[in-house]
Amino acid sequence: MFAFCGDDFDEANALFKRLVELRKRRSATIHDVLGMKNIWHVGPSPEWPLTVLIIDEAHTYFRE
Repeated sequence: MFAFCGDDFDEANALFKRLVELRKRRSATIHDVLGMKNIWHVGPSPEWPLTVLIIDEAHTYFRE
């Protein structure tokens, strides 16, 4: 999956907010899904995929 927001700050902020909500939901449910609180004890899986955020040209967003 890939998300792109270009240089639109409102779009970038909306994407960041969705990712923060994803992180919160994952933190709240990790124990129920994996039976433990640390993914690195079992590794990523189809049920619990690794999620990576890469921000290219991050200075554009964080400068503002």
